[in-house]
Amino acid sequence: MSKPRVQSCKIENFKAIRDSKTVRLGPLTVLIGNNGSGKSSLIEGLATFQAIVERGLDEAMLTWRGFEHVWHGNLESRRPPRPAGDYSGAMKFSLRLKDSSQIIQARMQITMRDDEIFIQREEMITTQTRSGKIKRRDELIRDVEGRAIHHQFEDAAPIVKDKYVKNARPGRSIIDAEAFRQGWQFIALAPQTMGAPVPQKRTRGAIRLARDGSNIAEFLLDIRKIDRQAFAGILETL
Repeated sequence: MSKPRVQSCKIENFKAIRDSKTVRLGPLTVLIGNNGSGKSSLIEGLATFQAIVERGLDEAMLTWRGFEHVWHGNLESRRPPRPAGDYSGAMKFSLRLKDSSQIIQARMQITMRDDEIFIQREEMITTQTRSGKIKRRDELIRDVEGRAIHHQFEDAAPIVKDKYVKNARPGRSIIDAEAFRQGWQFIALAPQTMGAPVPQKRTRGAIRLARDGSNIAEFLLDIRKIDRQAFAGILETL
């Protein structure tokens, strides 16, 4: 089974972005726009979403020195909290990944109340397909109370209805981190790190691209070993 590839994303109320709408992503996607239009915010939003899933909400926000500094600035939601169930103004991330046999949709909403940040709602929907037809659908949903509930369908018929799973840990995502770890990586080329020596990975196993680009040469050489045609395509694109 191939690794899932990011097909599209949507971000709301993160840094310069109020609503990105659905952004479709291909094998190579180029973002073009004026300064301050949200190009960097889109990439940083996806990286933040990934960090929350893998490491938790508190640790993900350390990069930004706090949630307040990345919550979109012109929001009424910074005033006293809205009624339960009203998600307008929340920071939202949505992602769609696909491989040869399944589609993964992940959504998360984050907000702050009384100086506490928390995951307000979260969904991970995995749809398994065969010959273009839906064979099975799993829905894992976290509600505003932090309860994780599992819905499961096979051939469009429910197998288990509203199966209570567990209370989700505060600040921790219920989304499967492995799908995120395999499906996408980020690089932000930092010139100050380009000349610094980086320990090489000489043991077996895939090389994961460092966020600062410090091991990009080793990463590209690893691709060359695996697939020379793909490596040639990268060079041609660059």
